[in-house]
Amino acid sequence: MASVEELMEIEERFRTIGYAEGLGRMWGFYPALARPASRIWPDVRMNKRDAGKAAATFESGLTVLTDQQQILIFRWRDTTALQRIVEHRRNGTLLRATYRYQLTGPDGVPLTLVGGLADPQKWGREIQDGITRARLPVALQTVASGSALTFGPIEVTRRTVTAGGRSVPWSDVERITVDKGGVSVRVAGKWLALIRTEVSRIPNVFVFYALAEALRTSAGSG
Repeated sequence: MASVEELMEIEERFRTIGYAEGLGRMWGFYPALARPASRIWPDVRMNKRDAGKAAATFESGLTVLTDQQQILIFRWRDTTALQRIVEHRRNGTLLRATYRYQLTGPDGVPLTLVGGLADPQKWGREIQDGITRARLPVALQTVASGSALTFGPIEVTRRTVTAGGRSVPWSDVERITVDKGGVSVRVAGKWLALIRTEVSRIPNVFVFYALAEALRTSAGSG
């Protein structure tokens, strides 16, 4: 684990780079834990960036420091995130939770952040909030123009949602839920959901949820 002085230096480097790159105000600084159960690591099948020492979230993006002292920058507006949160329980009692976020920027090379960084609940929420704020307006404009957007196994247009080869109009969608690691789209009058799948299969899951809710609500009021 880095010393207090080293952490202060890393945080200052992040602030300097954030300012230079126009990332806005820093939301949080997250160093690696002393004895992490797991760490930041890349998908080694695709690249050789390895375990990270710290990360920082900003209004407009994220910075990550690798073991090679390279600082990577992900901007919310062009980052795709896959999220997996698993709660480990015994006899109904929560023992611990594990966190995994795979981030992909314009270069197409994924980087995975896991719970080896301090406060994964906080930085995980900030990643999703940042991406949703940046990408939802673009998503709304895209479907309004008549184009389709794909979120893993789900395709969204202004009038319909499609999954498993079946399309339904938004006016027939009764409820969309993102809960306990799952996503479901339920159709009014149907016992089976149009789709029920894992959150980890839906890129930018909260962009999908906000977009879908806006389209469902608009169709219902129309």
